[in-house]
Amino acid sequence: MIGASDALDPVSPDGTTRAAVVDALMRALELRDYRRGKFAETREHAERVTLLAVRLANKVAPELLHDARFEYGCRLHDIGMLAVPDAVLLKRTALTPAELDEVREHPWLGERIVATVPGLDGMCRQVIGSHHERWDGNGYPRGQREEEIPLPARIFAIADAFDTMTHEQPWRPALSLEHALEEIGRGGGSQFDPGLTSMFLEVLGQETSQS
Repeated sequence: MIGASDALDPVSPDGTTRAAVVDALMRALELRDYRRGKFAETREHAERVTLLAVRLANKVAPELLHDARFEYGCRLHDIGMLAVPDAVLLKRTALTPAELDEVREHPWLGERIVATVPGLDGMCRQVIGSHHERWDGNGYPRGQREEEIPLPARIFAIADAFDTMTHEQPWRPALSLEHALEEIGRGGGSQFDPGLTSMFLEVLGQETSQS
């Protein structure tokens, strides 16, 4: 997927492309996640959600796709989970408020992980740092609202939520495509950018009616 835009991705001074660094970070996260058993699908989730985000971006802001850092951010959105304790990451029961606070640190932590990597700035850091912000300002970690949230992160947030809904999680079964689309629609104007929500529903709704 990223190979298509990697033509815009110059080789770094040490001879390693940014795409290779992204893949190495993804492998580290994948290895950390394997103990979750059947829920260990870090790479699969990252690939699916990146495809969804790219499809939405292509409709609403195709210029974003001219910069490989948008896709890098989508793939690495949860890289901060590397710094979340195993006791929290592997827990199968409800998290305590303190444990939830630790999970909610992962956007900050992810930004810190990529901060010193050349070429993982800009849109990459925006997606990593703001993909859990909400349109109504009730997200985390900064409590950004509406257009304070960078556009790449607003696009990604919808794709991420939809993919999470339509795949089984430790706390619930997967939702049907129709149910997930309804939930996304209900989140427009509160959790998600309403304009982007409408476009996402249009794109996915067309595919549903054609299948």
